[in-house]
Amino acid sequence: MNQRKLSINKRDSISTKLLALMSLIIIITATVIGGASYFIAKKSLIEEGKSELKYIVEGSVVTLSVLNDQVENNEISIEDAKEKARELLSGPRLSGDEGYDYKKSSFLYKEDGYIIGYGSDYSAQIHPSNPIGSIPSDTTNREKMVKGAGATSPSDRYVAYEDKNDETGEIRNKIAYMTHFEPWDLYVGIAVYEDEFYGGLIELKFIIMIITAIITVLSLFVFFALTKKKIRLLVDATSASIAISNGQINNLTLPESKDEIGQLGYAYNRMTGQLRDLLQKLQNTSSHLLDSASDLSAVSEETSASSEEIGRAISEISHGTLSQASELEDTNQRVEHLNQSIKTMNHQSSAIKEMSLNSEKATQQGKAIVQQLLQSNEDSLKASDEISVGITSLYNKVKDISRITATIESIASETNLLALNASIEAARAGEHGKGFAVVASEVRKLAEQSNLATKQIQGMINGIEKETEKTVITMSDTTLHSQQLNQAVKATEKEFNLISSSISQTIKAVESLNYELSQITDENNNITIAIRNASSVSQQTAASVEEITSSIDEQIRAVSNVASSAEQLTELNQQLDELIKKYTF
Repeated sequence: MNQRKLSINKRDSISTKLLALMSLIIIITATVIGGASYFIAKKSLIEEGKSELKYIVEGSVVTLSVLNDQVENNEISIEDAKEKARELLSGPRLSGDEGYDYKKSSFLYKEDGYIIGYGSDYSAQIHPSNPIGSIPSDTTNREKMVKGAGATSPSDRYVAYEDKNDETGEIRNKIAYMTHFEPWDLYVGIAVYEDEFYGGLIELKFIIMIITAIITVLSLFVFFALTKKKIRLLVDATSASIAISNGQINNLTLPESKDEIGQLGYAYNRMTGQLRDLLQKLQNTSSHLLDSASDLSAVSEETSASSEEIGRAISEISHGTLSQASELEDTNQRVEHLNQSIKTMNHQSSAIKEMSLNSEKATQQGKAIVQQLLQSNEDSLKASDEISVGITSLYNKVKDISRITATIESIASETNLLALNASIEAARAGEHGKGFAVVASEVRKLAEQSNLATKQIQGMINGIEKETEKTVITMSDTTLHSQQLNQAVKATEKEFNLISSSISQTIKAVESLNYELSQITDENNNITIAIRNASSVSQQTAASVEEITSSIDEQIRAVSNVASSAEQLTELNQQLDELIKKYTF
């Protein structure tokens, strides 16, 4: 048996994988929640900023309306009114032709959001840096803003476009809110870089990343502390299971609890106890079976020796009977030697009677030995039935364990599905479901661990089932051989009965011969008839002896079969013993 040692790298251990998986889940969860929060806040700030742009532009229109009223009241000229509007909206004029200091304007949005105004010919009328009346070569952006200012719906007056930063040369996205001031045919609005709406969110993004890292480290530490004992239990169960597969049943008792891993320890403790009891019973049964096979082999040897002795005796009877027939034929031709022939016949008759008695005694001994063989074979069959019942019980218990593990696997799968649904619901709940999402994740991990452990147990149960099936097949062969041995012994008993009957007939024939010889002695006148009768009886005796000889040969062959069956039973018992020796406990 190839032995496999437990050697698991740190990176392949289940604790490392669980910690990595948990870290990944926490990071993904934090990234999703933080990212979603970031984009929601970004969208909200953009909408809020766009509303503020609208209020600033509406304020600038009010300022323009006040200046226009002064123009209509001839309090100020149109040119002076426009210049005053530029200073109010774009800030005080800088020295020379450097434009206006829009940083000091009351209509400034944050740092770089300033008021702009264009004429219908796309010329700059209000702008902090562009010369008044200037028209660029590319008026695409101004055309978009003029068009947006003419929209009837306020939401359509927002214009998005790309603009090049004069200081850095970087092209950035801008958003402008435009409106049309009809008295001066002026398209006025405010333009802001889009990233100014959510500039403060960058700090929030870094804060979320730091908090995520802290939560990840703390969660991993808590998870490792809580699952350390359970992981240790799984490692012990794995080591003990590999030892069982290598034939070593240790007296290790795993901790038990009400959770799935504790129930795994409970199932392992019961399985090892039952397996140890089964192997002990198999060892005891194997010892009894070996003793029965040895007794059967000894009885077979004794029966074979007795059969050979009976064969030799019958062979002597056959030779004597043939000699008697030959002498009777000579007596028929030589009447003058009648008395001598009669003495010879008396002597041969006595020998035949003595041999017949010896044969009958040997036959009775053979029948007794056959009865012992029958009893020994019945004991062997009973022992085989007990072993078969024990192995069948083991097989049924293994099936029960297999069904239990299937139930555990089903429960683990349902638990995993429930945990996944809980995680989905927690994600929908947002920040309020964050704690419940972590709990659901832990439940799903435990379900996956139970599923993996159940599959490992199922693999071990399949190995036990295969070994049990092999043992059942071996016991079936042993029972078949025992049944064949029983049939052979019964056939031997039948042949012994035939031998006994034949010997009885031989004794009767010898007695009849003695009677005939006495008649020959008493009546010499009837000697010829007596000789013929004696010859006839001798021929019958020879035929009976041949039948007995044939029966003895068949008996010897049957006894040889019994001895061969005993040897096969011994070999099967040795194979069973070797199979049991693979396990140490």
